[in-house]
Amino acid sequence: MYIPIVAMLFGIINSVIINLAKAMQRHGIETFDQIRAKVKKEGDFEAVKGTKKPTIYIIGFALNQTPMLWAMLSNMFSEGNSSYYTSMFGIGLIVLMLYSAKILKEEIKKIEYIGSFILILGTIILGWENSQRPEFKGDPNLVALLVLIVIMVGLGVTGVFITHKLNKPLYVGIVFGLFVGYIGALDPILKGIGQSYQVEDTGFLPDFSNPIATILFLASFIFATTAFLTSQWGFAKKADASVLVPCISCMQVAFPILLYTVTYRTEYQVTWITMLGLAITIIGIVLMQIFKEKN
Repeated sequence: MYIPIVAMLFGIINSVIINLAKAMQRHGIETFDQIRAKVKKEGDFEAVKGTKKPTIYIIGFALNQTPMLWAMLSNMFSEGNSSYYTSMFGIGLIVLMLYSAKILKEEIKKIEYIGSFILILGTIILGWENSQRPEFKGDPNLVALLVLIVIMVGLGVTGVFITHKLNKPLYVGIVFGLFVGYIGALDPILKGIGQSYQVEDTGFLPDFSNPIATILFLASFIFATTAFLTSQWGFAKKADASVLVPCISCMQVAFPILLYTVTYRTEYQVTWITMLGLAITIIGIVLMQIFKEKN
C-alpha cells in the first residue's frame, strides 16, 4: 500500500519518540547521580531510601527500543523506500530542544531557535517532494547495494580505528558520528528492502521463504546494534555531543538518498529540490546542535 504521507508520519513519530527517550534518559541519569552521591557520602545503601526512583530513565529506555516498529510500519506505506522515514529524522531534535528548555530548564540560545525553523523548512521541502514521487516498482541492484555497503563500512571502520588511536575528542566526534549515522541508517533501509523484496505488496514482515529478503532483514539488526555500540564508544572516549549528535543526524538524513540513488537508479531520481531540502535540513540540524555548551 503506497501512502507516502503515512510513511513520513511514522518517521516523525519515530524521531519525536527517540529524541524524547534520549532526553528522559539524560533526565533520569540525574537521579542515578543523586543515589550514587548518597551512597558514597554515607557509606551504605540504606542512605538511598526515600530517594526518588529513576522511573523516568526506565521509561526513556523503553521508548528507545521502539524505532524498529516505526521503521517497519513506515516501510509498509512507502513500498520499502525508507528515505521517507529517515528524511523526517530531524524533527525530533525540536522536541529535544523544547524538553531541555521546559523540563530540564536548560538555556536555549537564539541560534537554536533559528536552526529549528530552518530544519522545519528543509523537512517540509523533502516531505513535499517525497509526496510527489511515484511508487517504487522492482527490486534494487543488489550488487550496487553490496558494493556501496562494503565501501562505506570499510571506510568507516578504518576511520574509527584511526581516530581511536589519535584519541582526539573532536576527531572522534566527527568520524564516529558520521559512521554511526550511516550505519544506523542501514537499519531501516535493509528492513525496507527485505520487507518489499520480490513481493506484490510490502508487508510488516519479509517473505521468510525468500533467502535474500530474510538475510537483508536480519542484517539490519546487526547494523542497528553496531551503530548503538559505536555511539556509546564515542561518548566513552569523551566525544562532545555537540559534534557527535549533528554528524549522526545529518548522515541519517543524507545517506539514504545516496544509497537509493545508487541502487534504484531508474526508480529514485535526485532533483535540485532534493538537494535544496537536504542542504537546508542539514544546516538546521547543525545550527541547533553545534553551538550547545560542551556536555
